[in-house]
Amino acid sequence: MAAPRKAPPKKAPPKTAPPKNASPKKASGGRASPKKSPDKAPSKPSPGEGLSLTGKRLRPAGSARRAGRLLTRAAIDAFIERLPGEVVREVASVGAPLTRFSGVTHTSAALLARSLELLAQPPAAARPVKDEMTLQEIAERLDRPRSTVQEWARAKLLGDPVKTSRGNRWGRQALERARLVDYLLRRGVAAEEVRGTGDTNQLALLVLRRALGTPGGMTRAQVAKEAGLSDELLARLTRALGTATGDDDETVYSARDVEVLRLVGALRSVYSDDDIVEVASVLGRATHEIAEAALELFRRRFAAPFIDAGASELEMMLRLATLVDLTVPTTGPVLELVLRRQLESSARAETIAQLERQGTSMDGQVEQAVGFADLVGFTALSARLSALEVSQMAERLLHTAEEAFVPLGVRIVKSIGDAVMFVAPDPVTAGRAAADLMDRAADTDLPPLHVGIAYGPMLRAYADFFGRTVNIASRLCEVAPAGTIYVLKPGRGTRAADWKARELVVHDAGAKSLKGIDGQVRVVRVAAE
Repeated sequence: MAAPRKAPPKKAPPKTAPPKNASPKKASGGRASPKKSPDKAPSKPSPGEGLSLTGKRLRPAGSARRAGRLLTRAAIDAFIERLPGEVVREVASVGAPLTRFSGVTHTSAALLARSLELLAQPPAAARPVKDEMTLQEIAERLDRPRSTVQEWARAKLLGDPVKTSRGNRWGRQALERARLVDYLLRRGVAAEEVRGTGDTNQLALLVLRRALGTPGGMTRAQVAKEAGLSDELLARLTRALGTATGDDDETVYSARDVEVLRLVGALRSVYSDDDIVEVASVLGRATHEIAEAALELFRRRFAAPFIDAGASELEMMLRLATLVDLTVPTTGPVLELVLRRQLESSARAETIAQLERQGTSMDGQVEQAVGFADLVGFTALSARLSALEVSQMAERLLHTAEEAFVPLGVRIVKSIGDAVMFVAPDPVTAGRAAADLMDRAADTDLPPLHVGIAYGPMLRAYADFFGRTVNIASRLCEVAPAGTIYVLKPGRGTRAADWKARELVVHDAGAKSLKGIDGQVRVVRVAAE
């Protein structure tokens, strides 16, 4: 055998510019050897530019960190895209608590998104279900061993087979039962408990209980004792939340209920039981709307394609249970964030109100007009419409306000349910914008509006506005009749000619007593000519 040849010593590269068609260096220091194109030589990457996994150039705009994020995202997408659908769905479902950190890690967020996409795909459309199947075919659909599915059949969990000349065959109902059993076993339900539930309806209810995280096992009296609350207070709380209180001997409560109620008990150190029940009532109504909206979205996005694909009610129920299993862990952080932001905003407003009463000067104070436009009868409409229909109406109000306000230089601060908060440089411009909004709202079949406007000093902070002027505008909106614009009577700086120039007429509306505002305030009513 010949001795290996020694590599010649490396020479220092000449100080000349490399040829235009030179191959780029690898990150490891070696040289790549791409195929040369006779038509076009590869261009030299610009400084700070990299290559993505697909060969595309990444321009980090002066930041290598951004290029790294893009590479990471591309790698995640490529990895998840190649995983079998059932694997993605199973990993995301079993690891659902990890989705609480979806905003922190790209991987968990991408995994959740991919699993939801797969969940929304009707399987029957890509792989039709036959009227007659063998146990082997059912096992292949579930990615289970045939012996496991045979055990389910012997335990009568799949129903009765149909005897044919080719042997026993199983129908669609058996496949759906097998899916229910598979779902339960993969989520930790004991095999004995599953075998004891031979009825399909009982299997379905067991799936829902498992997905919703309500295993039960404790009576109301037991939970109250463990949490340190009276049975009477627990009954009041459950009624206020809009949930069933349960009979004395029903085991509908769990250890999770005990944990939450202990936290409620801690609040009793500063709040009375009536206070807590009152807040629970508000929380119950709000979360009921959230749950209704989520289910309505499910019906819109999932039900139609599944029905078109011939899916049964059991298949729909199973997908709904899986959807709940996947999305509930992500809902908690969202609600926590929204509640924290709302509490922070309310706390700022209260602090600023106290400082104003003390006559303390504040940095960031501006003098502007602020207004609130609110839909009349929105609460009554909410009782007749679904949660999503109500939100669509509020969104239509927001879009209509954008069309009316932008040409006048009026800025929308935020949308608060059925109301829009806006600011303008002066009360006349704000009044013109409100009149235009009312005209446009009438053309879009929105309910009547009422508007309140005030001009004065406000504190601008955290992209919002606070202070007595804001509170007056909000209260004026509340007391204004339908189709009316109430404006806090401006000072001497606003002339009658200013209103006329904007084609507005002004009428004195007298003095008003407003909730939370000391004394009475003088008000004018503004309308388009």
